[in-house]
Amino acid sequence: MKNKTFIIMKKTLIDNFSILKTFIYIFVISIISYYLIFETAGIGSPTLSLLDVQSKLVSSYFMFGFFIIIGIPFILYLVLLSAGAISREIDKGTFLLIFSRPVKRFDVLLGKFLGIFLYFFLINAFILFLLPSLGSLFLGLSKSTLFLLYKTSFALLIYSIFITAFMVSLAFVFSSKFKKTIVTAVILFIIVLGIFLMPLANLGGQETVYTNSFASLGLNVLNGFNLDLYPNSKTNFGQITGTYSQKRDYSELYPPELQEPSRIKTMPSWLSLILIIFLSFALFLLSLFLLKRKEIY
Repeated sequence: MKNKTFIIMKKTLIDNFSILKTFIYIFVISIISYYLIFETAGIGSPTLSLLDVQSKLVSSYFMFGFFIIIGIPFILYLVLLSAGAISREIDKGTFLLIFSRPVKRFDVLLGKFLGIFLYFFLINAFILFLLPSLGSLFLGLSKSTLFLLYKTSFALLIYSIFITAFMVSLAFVFSSKFKKTIVTAVILFIIVLGIFLMPLANLGGQETVYTNSFASLGLNVLNGFNLDLYPNSKTNFGQITGTYSQKRDYSELYPPELQEPSRIKTMPSWLSLILIIFLSFALFLLSLFLLKRKEIY
């Protein structure tokens, strides 16, 4: 990595690590997630076996991790920080000062991208590995259960890497295109809400009309760690994201909560990973193209 890129990345990372805002974000997300994950799993029920406890905990952790830790609050926070990454610097005149020196625009853009990306990676890693540790400390979880939760943390963290790269690249495109940060933020808010709210059209129907591609990617990563959702959790998760069929042929051999709905796959796992990597790279190059065409004065 070039020294200039590293310096810009370091400065961006330090600027984003404002103690107050970072602490507030981590505290709020951790408290909400901890309560939801361990309360909804019903691990205190005397009728549950160890396998049931582990399966329900993994399911609860993944679902609330997807919707909260790496979900709408995370992406909206990412949007707020990334929306003005280019336009705000141009408006403040910072880029005019930087580009008066022998610094390439690619170095600046890559440095800011890596700084924002690393900031969110560190935050997510801290939260995702803090929650299982707190669960083990206060609830006395077994070592095998804790190990499964840590595996789920790895799955969510890897998923967050792809989502962060994609969303930051997308934010850079609009931030390079529009002068006003508020315009970029509004456009990105609409995109994010559309991704997560459109699958709600599946509720109340028998056919899936929209599948959340992010949810499909998250499930692919989870399955890659040999983990899966509890049968009843698949139904709940599928109703919101459209990733599981709402039609099930009930059998008298098993209770309804143990009968699994069929998975809806829009594309193979390897193809979805390649696609999001390609899109992230393409969007980054597009933002670089727009930045090079922009007059800095």
